[in-house]
Amino acid sequence: MKTSAKTLAYIKQWNQEHPEKRKEYKKRYRDNNKEKLKAYYEANRERFLEAKNAHYQEQVADDSWRNEKNRKSREWSKKNLEKRSKISRNYKDKYPERVRANSDRWIKNNPERRREIARAADRKHRAHKLNLNENFTAEMERFVRKFWGNRCAICHRKQTLFNKKLSMDHWLSLVPADGSQGHALDMDNAVLMCPNCNSKKSNKAPIEVFDIHTVTMIEDRLEQQQEEWSNL
Repeated sequence: MKTSAKTLAYIKQWNQEHPEKRKEYKKRYRDNNKEKLKAYYEANRERFLEAKNAHYQEQVADDSWRNEKNRKSREWSKKNLEKRSKISRNYKDKYPERVRANSDRWIKNNPERRREIARAADRKHRAHKLNLNENFTAEMERFVRKFWGNRCAICHRKQTLFNKKLSMDHWLSLVPADGSQGHALDMDNAVLMCPNCNSKKSNKAPIEVFDIHTVTMIEDRLEQQQEEWSNL
């Protein structure tokens, strides 16, 4: 028998007014009907997966949802490093074929993201050899490129004028020309530079290459960049 619109409206209103009771009833039902629910899921697995994927795609398209999810994920990971590593290892050990298939599919569908991750790993490796603790992720690189509007921080020329991506440069060099302590890439030290400006700066201190107005402007922007990233 088809449920009337009036009854459906009442159920919806009751659920909204009694979220804790609804949660309790759902948990009790799941606990008392595990085999029944499992059988129903297996019989309708494809339909469930399609609906789940469609819902996820809608959420991913929402910038606010994605930013909030990433923020919560970063917070949890920072507080649970060992637990996160253990969960990842256990999953890989239990489902090696699934992990490999997912990895191959992701690489095929996300070539640019793969290159971002590779660049991040290379930067971390170079910093580690210099005894510098650096964890500048691919997500941080995307944020920096968006923050600077995909323009060179010095000459302001657009990314589209060049044949390759603008460089993710250390404002204070990783290996300073004067032999002093190097600086890891971080939100308060990451700028975009075109090939010409990057070559001009090289590994010198900014004040040795650019005028005081440019240096002050860049460093003010770096403070703003650090603050906006911290507030995500």
